[in-house]
Amino acid sequence: MTGSAEISMSSPYPEGAFLALANQWHAKGHLSRMILQARPQQRLASAAGPLRRLSAIDRLARGWPILEAAHLIAPELEIGRLIVGRVPSAHLRARYMYVSAARFDRKARVHIPERAKWHLGMPAASVETFREARSRGIRTILHAVNAHPLAQNDLLLRFYERREVEQELVPTRVVDRILEEVEYSSVVLAPSRLVAAQFSLHHKAAIAIEHYGVALHTMRPDALSKPDGPLTALYVGQISRRKGLPFLLEAVRGLKLELKLAGPLVAPDLIKKLPDNVRYLGTVPQGQVRSLMSSADVFVLPTIEDACALVTFEAAAAGVPVITTQNNGAVEIMPIGSFTSVEAGNVLALRAAIGEVRREDIALRQARGRAIRQESQVRDWPAYADAVLRRLTGH
Repeated sequence: MTGSAEISMSSPYPEGAFLALANQWHAKGHLSRMILQARPQQRLASAAGPLRRLSAIDRLARGWPILEAAHLIAPELEIGRLIVGRVPSAHLRARYMYVSAARFDRKARVHIPERAKWHLGMPAASVETFREARSRGIRTILHAVNAHPLAQNDLLLRFYERREVEQELVPTRVVDRILEEVEYSSVVLAPSRLVAAQFSLHHKAAIAIEHYGVALHTMRPDALSKPDGPLTALYVGQISRRKGLPFLLEAVRGLKLELKLAGPLVAPDLIKKLPDNVRYLGTVPQGQVRSLMSSADVFVLPTIEDACALVTFEAAAAGVPVITTQNNGAVEIMPIGSFTSVEAGNVLALRAAIGEVRREDIALRQARGRAIRQESQVRDWPAYADAVLRRLTGH
């Protein structure tokens, strides 16, 4: 059944769940307009080194058939992003991202189509867009892809000294923007009960909980590509304190296994003196994540705060044992036996869990992959988008 193109969306960056929603809603005729920050249609050098990635528009053209609905604005902001992206300071890059999001918001507000009944926007990039939408009787959805900013800052300061995490804290002015966005929101779309509870603590806004989807067809259990040699643990994500990297590095020190780290550098100091059994791979394209998982005996995400870490779904769907923390919203819907959950920041518990890892045969990995598909609430992206649509429109 096709809809009446009643939903518009805006985002200054191509976030995965946002694109999944847009793709499915466009296919079903519910997407009126997708407002994106314009990006050059060319390959861009990755900030992490020689690896290269596709630009947002190339990614849309190749993997998301929604260009008909894309409305591209503010190309000058992309020029600034490219310049700042070559600066080695992660702190400066993060600050520019926040400034750019606010400028995108000011430009996006005039592009909401007249026929829209709903408008979905991103945190820190939707104050003026939501204000404009509400003035026209359009209902608004805050796509809460991260933890509540006050909760995120509180957790960081609970586990670390301020000087250690200054660049990872959400700045006060950005916190204020997000708080204002919540006040203008008809509904907050949360990816986990964990995030919903954080927003409920600070606001009276309506909250809809829908756990993310995952590209299940791309992650299949494989036999270990390297069945001999030492055990291998894998971490994929930002190299940051928010993800609990200091605790992981301490936990594996001296263990008879190799830990591979893959992801963008947020806190470069964390890789300056790595334990002998730890190797940093840099930023790895999504297409190579599967091969890394096929050679891993365990996937570890010791996060201090994660709204709903997709990579844990992907690892489990690939049949890889998962070790994560209670502060990861993804564990709410993963089947028992597919993961081990430890207390965030507890090095001894994390070390003990990793120490229990044993090499598995393909049958066990296949059973774990089947459990994710058949015995849990983990679903693919189209099913996620359909569930969100039903909550909003009743279609």
